[in-house]
Amino acid sequence: MAKRIERKKKSQASRVSLKANFAKIKSLYQAGQFMNALPLVRKIVSRQTTDVDLLNIAGLLELQAGSAERAIDWFYIVHSQIPDNPDVSDNLGSSYCAAGQYDNGQKQFEALLKDQPKRLQAWCNLGSAKLNLGDTVGARKAYETALDLDPNFIPALTNLALLEGQSGAHKLALEYYYKILLLHPTDGEIYSDLSRFKKFRLNDPDIAKMEKLMRTCIISSHDRMYLGYALAKAYEDIGQLDKSFENLNAASALKRASVRFDITDVKNNVDAIINSFRPDVFERPEKKSVHQTPLFIVGMPRSGTTLVEQIIASHSRVIGGGELSFLHDVITGQGSSDVSISSLSLNNEGYPVGAVSLSDEDLVKIGQTYLDLAMKRLKATDTFTDKMPRNFFFIGLIKLALPQAKIIHCKRSPLDTCLSCYSIHFPYGQEFSNDLTDLGQYYQEYDRLMGHWRKVLGDDILDVSYEHLVEDPKLGTEKLLAFCDLAWEDGCLEFHNAARHVTTASAAQVRQPIYKTAVKRWQRYANYLQPLIDALGPLADGKVNE
Repeated sequence: MAKRIERKKKSQASRVSLKANFAKIKSLYQAGQFMNALPLVRKIVSRQTTDVDLLNIAGLLELQAGSAERAIDWFYIVHSQIPDNPDVSDNLGSSYCAAGQYDNGQKQFEALLKDQPKRLQAWCNLGSAKLNLGDTVGARKAYETALDLDPNFIPALTNLALLEGQSGAHKLALEYYYKILLLHPTDGEIYSDLSRFKKFRLNDPDIAKMEKLMRTCIISSHDRMYLGYALAKAYEDIGQLDKSFENLNAASALKRASVRFDITDVKNNVDAIINSFRPDVFERPEKKSVHQTPLFIVGMPRSGTTLVEQIIASHSRVIGGGELSFLHDVITGQGSSDVSISSLSLNNEGYPVGAVSLSDEDLVKIGQTYLDLAMKRLKATDTFTDKMPRNFFFIGLIKLALPQAKIIHCKRSPLDTCLSCYSIHFPYGQEFSNDLTDLGQYYQEYDRLMGHWRKVLGDDILDVSYEHLVEDPKLGTEKLLAFCDLAWEDGCLEFHNAARHVTTASAAQVRQPIYKTAVKRWQRYANYLQPLIDALGPLADGKVNE
């Protein structure tokens, strides 16, 4: 009896503690203190996995922190318990998209809208999923459906603005953004999006409006972060670099506080890849090549990958795929893939250890599954590009599973690359980009891994210098096309006139002819970059600290 009473007391105390902690987590979440709430919710969820409200907030926190895969886990459990809850269905679909699983996201939103056809945000989310799947017509239709229901629905207007901007219709995009600001003049994210497609001038009224907003107490830290990125761009446009970097540092600090990044994880991953993909791993009989030829364009973000893809995709034989998630999906068994490295490897080991133990037949299966997914998405019959920069982690596997693939590695000045990453707000991923020291250390690991791939694969990788390409576009394009076994076409030099939809942060730049103003951009900011220079060490461009 005494033991039963004691257990009852402990159970009651546990419920009280859980309730108190949940209240604290909810308060922290509502205050935007995501990184303070995240450790607490992870600790509680590890003990309590049936509370729907708790799991839903856990998913929201993981999504905010960039841990989309964990968010999917929690939302999936909640969805299985309350499948008719539209908010949970929407959260699960959003998590799929954040993880790059756009097929699953699209299915989730379509099922939700079948029962809830007037759910405006779901139409916008469906449009974004379709856009990432390459269906610009379907995306536009989804956004316009939302506007038919509510002509002033800001998310639909925002998505249409972004679609127009990424398609090259910058004037129309700006018209949408200004309409949104009339409806919601304190939205920092809109100013940030607008700044991507606008060249600011001295005494620009938009700068004054943003500065006035920054001085108020009515905006959230979220809006303050976006305004910081927008003001940094505006002040750079008008040559006031002190103010530009002051705003950039403030915005980046707010972003860094909301995500998790540990360089030790990256170093351990690179060590594991190098130790797994030794030279003898590639001593296999050459497999028969299939007809399709994927062109992998890899490198650091902001290193010229979008420019290189736009040049190649202007060729009549090439379909531009953009940043495809399929290789990662096949490696991990996520998204639309029904295979994975761990499911095929001898000891159920994932990448990289499991990859080098695969039989020739299993490597063919990996390669063919990737091709099937890409060809279905792109409707390509011959050659296509995959411009996912982070595929540099998987170059060894690419050459084993897809020996016919071409690998193009984009290189750019380390300081220019890192500064450009630091200047851009990445909604998901690229958690290393929000701190100058993190950036330099991450670049070191990227460079170390690329050095290994060059050592074991040699001429199988084409290094393309951004600086050389913009200095002599014709020569650079000739080398690119020759490496890809493509005949010369004059249209490849007119890439800025191509009708392709570009979704990356370089969407505005690739609508212009090649320009040289981004070369050595870092020199204008040399006085602000010491933490980055120190972290890059011998890779930094010049002895600017002396």
